[in-house]
Amino acid sequence: MPPGRPRKYTTAEDRKAAVKQQKRDWAQRNARILTRRRRDRETLAQDGGTYEPVHSGSVGSVAVTQSHRNEMELCEEASLSRHLRAFVEGNPDSPAEGIYNHFTNSLDIAPTARTPQKATLFWQGVMMGIHGRSWGRFVYDLLSIADGDMLARRVRDFELALQAMEAAEAATDDIVRHAFEADPSGLKGIHAEARTLSGHVGKSAFILHDLLCCRKGGLETFVDTHTAKMFEYQGFL
Repeated sequence: MPPGRPRKYTTAEDRKAAVKQQKRDWAQRNARILTRRRRDRETLAQDGGTYEPVHSGSVGSVAVTQSHRNEMELCEEASLSRHLRAFVEGNPDSPAEGIYNHFTNSLDIAPTARTPQKATLFWQGVMMGIHGRSWGRFVYDLLSIADGDMLARRVRDFELALQAMEAAEAATDDIVRHAFEADPSGLKGIHAEARTLSGHVGKSAFILHDLLCCRKGGLETFVDTHTAKMFEYQGFL
């Protein structure tokens, strides 16, 4: 079977089993990342809020109130949709190819993690629009089409994009480590900002993984899961 071509399954049971195996393989490959995400979620639940990026010069991480956060995110959603729309306009058949190229090119030119402030700023720009509910809906809309050559291409391109995003997450994890070395006390906000960035990259990669796995279970299951609001991204404000 040529590289990158989706595998065909003889029965629905075979396809479901393959999807479950992919989820297990992904979880094993990313056990460290999943542990960190679970720890971060527990911390946020205990704090009763979320954290926004801390700009250089501020002190510590900033807890945002519920009403203020909602107002900020509503404004952000309108802006993010414009960023994602650019990928559609650039490649209407498979915007996922544009996402893949966006991340691979960024990995090639990214500043070294040894300059954490510069690297954090760079990756914040790369991630503009590629996180949160609008990102999840962007992926869902592109995958909620009938099986066929177009879907096969989009799935292939999104799988490549996911690999690139996981590489980006590893890069931002490295930035977090160097940011802590540069700001062990946290007074400069460098470490907190890098952690927030890494969390955004990780969540975006997980959203894509979640949607890809479900789509391989069939269009009906995919649409039903979305209707029931069971996807990871649908739990975001």
